[in-house]
Amino acid sequence: MLGLLKRWFRTEGPPPLLVRLRDSSGFVEGAVELTAIWRPSGRRQTTISRAAQGLCIIPWGGGSNVELLFAHPSGHAKVEALASDAELGEARVVYLRPADAAGVGRLQAGRLQAG
Repeated sequence: MLGLLKRWFRTEGPPPLLVRLRDSSGFVEGAVELTAIWRPSGRRQTTISRAAQGLCIIPWGGGSNVELLFAHPSGHAKVEALASDAELGEARVVYLRPADAAGVGRLQAGRLQAG
C-alpha cells in the first residue's frame, strides 16, 4: 500500500499520512473538514475530504510535525503527528469525540492517545 501511495503522490519527504476516523458507531463516512497546521512554519490549510470507511489521506505538507483538527457531524478530534508517523505507511485510527468534548492527543500505535 505504501509503495502505491508514494507513486501517486510523488513528493519529496514523508509519504501521506493515513488516518481512519471512528466515532461511537464505527468508521465515519462522508464529508470531513480537516485543518492541518504544519510545524515549524505555522502554515495552515483547511480542506473538505470524503472519508470512505473512515479513511482520510493527508499529503505531508513539510515540516517536522502537524496538528490535525477533524470535524464531522458525529464529532471532532485534534491530534498531532510526526513525519515519522507518515513514514510507517500504516493507517492510524483516530477516535472522534462528541461535539461537547475537548482534548488534544497524539497519534501512537494505531490509536489516539490522550496528550
